Amino acid sequence: MLRRRVERAIKEYDPTQPRVPAGQPEAGRWTTDWQGKMASFPITAGVQNAVDRMAAAGHKVYVVGGAVRDFLAGKTPHDIDLATDARPEQTKSVFAGKVKFDAGGEAHGMVRVASKGEILEITTLRHDVETDGKHAKVTFTTSIIDDLQRRDLTVNALAFDPTTGKLYGPGPNGDPTQALADLKHKIIRFVGDGAIRITEDLSRATRFVRFATKLHGTPDPASLRAVQQAIAKGQIPDRERLSNEQVRDDLLKTLAVPHGNLRLWKESGLLFAYIPELAPAEHQSQNRHHGDVKVLEHIFRATETVNLPEGDYPAFHDMAEHLDVSPRAAATAMLRLTMLLHDVAKPRTAAEKPDTPGEYSFIGHEHVGAGMAREIGQRLKLPARMVELIEASVDEHMAVPHPGTTDVTIRRWGRRVGERFKALREIGLDPVEWLLAVRQADWGSLGRVGHDEGAADIGADAIRSAMAATPITSKPPVDGGTVMRLTGMKPGPEIGKIVRGVGAFIDANPTATQADIEAEILRLHRG
Repeated sequence: MLRRRVERAIKEYDPTQPRVPAGQPEAGRWTTDWQGKMASFPITAGVQNAVDRMAAAGHKVYVVGGAVRDFLAGKTPHDIDLATDARPEQTKSVFAGKVKFDAGGEAHGMVRVASKGEILEITTLRHDVETDGKHAKVTFTTSIIDDLQRRDLTVNALAFDPTTGKLYGPGPNGDPTQALADLKHKIIRFVGDGAIRITEDLSRATRFVRFATKLHGTPDPASLRAVQQAIAKGQIPDRERLSNEQVRDDLLKTLAVPHGNLRLWKESGLLFAYIPELAPAEHQSQNRHHGDVKVLEHIFRATETVNLPEGDYPAFHDMAEHLDVSPRAAATAMLRLTMLLHDVAKPRTAAEKPDTPGEYSFIGHEHVGAGMAREIGQRLKLPARMVELIEASVDEHMAVPHPGTTDVTIRRWGRRVGERFKALREIGLDPVEWLLAVRQADWGSLGRVGHDEGAADIGADAIRSAMAATPITSKPPVDGGTVMRLTGMKPGPEIGKIVRGVGAFIDANPTATQADIEAEILRLHRG
């Protein structure tokens, strides 16, 4: 299906005939007057000051990359990256006293400067001369065309000269036509030869897929083949030349957007290259609850069903800042990653039912899968608490109470998961709501017979009602110290029995007072 969509889009694609999509707001409408549109590019005071100072010293400055791409696509640009024909030491001389130390960036030609209250990154135009797929040996150039032709994707290889108003692209003589047409039609294409671009920098393979998702675009078939061939030739994965952190970030950024396309990760070969544990799921049959939907297809549908409500999601603030997305988007990415792994162990635990050939049971897949999810999370260099979250969520995804479960059982479950997720509750995660979201994505996905997408009745209201009577607190209502103080008992296994017994009493009697609880402790002590 994906290949047919790609081929149809390419067949209809004519880079010389930009069109205006019907019904699109005026601010985002496409036009053939690209130069005229760029005349209204929002140059900030800091950027204008930098351009003027560099021009006074005889240097050119260009606005490059994402800011140009986003503005031409009808979006408001945020971070504005600048490129210059000046060498780093010349840029530092122009901004004497305004340079912000960044040894790592300066080694690659980037100088951070203060300009009218803004911190700007000004990078010397570069041309790759040698690369090992991770570290490029570059030489500086004064040609904006050389610089654009070394970039990854055509939609990212656009530059604007704010002094002349001219727009440049990666085509011959700086022609932007191809890049502009790709941007308009949302065609994601490597600059030049995709195989060369990937060999220069292996991270471009995952960036290619991520940008196809970010821009809701169509992958150029030749570029997609370049990724597939890099995997077939063994270039990818290469963990010595491409860090797992880079792969992790591109995967999470893919999952953070509403239309995060894991199917393209699979189509490209990248999904199995970096998470090979998922490969057996592609052909693993299930049972009557899923019809003829294989495990991997169910997994994809579960990730696509995720739809978290608006909220602050404090447990994901650090990740949101790292990925440069909202906390809700970061939470969405982690929930989708959880769903990607929730059934990862089904092939390992599959047992064909002797009385119903073709149907399988997967006893204990959640527990085996929890260990696999932990290993995958650690391999992807996820933060320790996020590894803990995914591991616990996979382990618990089958234990969420079903509709019709008694309130007592629901409260007992809530108390148990509250204790298991204690460290995560301390950073603002509600384990009950999180596991309900996991269950909703699992049951609400297409591929479970009798359920429409996102509409399965998982009994959430009953669970919330039962838990409202005894909300999860930061510590249990009764501990061993309380029991010993009231009974005079010494430490030992009997203390634990009484604590558990009191917990069951509270589950059954959510309105019990402190006096009632103490009376129950004494009753259990007397036996």
